[in-house]
Amino acid sequence: MHPIIHVTLGKEYPISCYRLSFILFALVVSSSAYLLGRRKGLDGMKMFVIIAAAGIGTFLGSRIFFLLTEGGVAAINVSSIFDWHLLGFSLYGGLILAGVLVLLSCWGLGLNPWMTGDAFAPGLGLGLALVKTGCFLNGCCFGKATSLPWGVSFPPGSQAHDFQILNGSVFLFTRTVQLHPLQLYEALAALSGALGAALILKKNQDSSGLAILFMFFWFTIWRWFLLDFRAPVPKPPLDSQIFPWIYGAILFLTGILALVLVKKRTKQRA
Repeated sequence: MHPIIHVTLGKEYPISCYRLSFILFALVVSSSAYLLGRRKGLDGMKMFVIIAAAGIGTFLGSRIFFLLTEGGVAAINVSSIFDWHLLGFSLYGGLILAGVLVLLSCWGLGLNPWMTGDAFAPGLGLGLALVKTGCFLNGCCFGKATSLPWGVSFPPGSQAHDFQILNGSVFLFTRTVQLHPLQLYEALAALSGALGAALILKKNQDSSGLAILFMFFWFTIWRWFLLDFRAPVPKPPLDSQIFPWIYGAILFLTGILALVLVKKRTKQRA
C-alpha cells in the first residue's frame, strides 16, 4: 500500500496514487480512442466531441450513482456532485452514462456508434486496470481474508485495517490478516479484456461493435464473479442489491447485441 508517492522536481511534491490513477485513466482512454478513431477514418473534431461527452458522462454518472446508492436522492446536490477531490465514485454509473452520451453524440454527429465504441475498447480496459491498481495502492476496495500464498496484508491506518479492528480481527498496531488482492484481480480482468478487444480489432477489421461489446461483457462477468471475494463491509441496502441486477442486465444486453452483429455479419458474407 502506497497511497502517496513523492516526486522530486527541485522540490518534493506529494501525489495521491488514487487521484493519479484517475488522471491516467482519462489520458489513456482519451488518447487511445482518438488515435484508433482516426485510424478507422473517423473525423478528428467529431472524435474530440465524443471524447468530451464520454468524460462528462464518466464523471457525472459515477459521482451521481455513488451518491444515490450511498445516501439516496437526498444526497444528490450541486456541491456534492461537483466535489473535485476525486473521491466517491461508482464505476458502473460512469460507464453507463458515458455510453449513453457517446451514443447520443454519435447519432447527432452522424458517426457510426459501433465503430466509435470499438475505438474506446482497448484503452478503456487499460484505463480500468490503472484505476484498480490505484485502488490497491490506496488500500480501498479490499478483499476478504484468504490463506492463499498471494494474499496481501495492509498496514495500520488503511481502510482494511480499520475494518478489521472494528471486527476484532486485528489489534491497533498490527497489520491486517492476509486478504485477497481483489483490486489486482479486477485490474487483470481489465487488462485481459483490453487484450481481447485489441485482438478482435486486429483480426476482424469489419467487426464494428464486437470489441466494445466484448470489453463490457468480459469485465462485467468478472466483476460479478468477484463479488464473493469482497470484504463484507456494511453497505446501504440499495448498494448491495442493485449491482447484481446491473451486471446481469449488461451481460444480457451485450450478449444479445453481439449475437445480432455476428448474425448480420454472417448474412453479409453469405
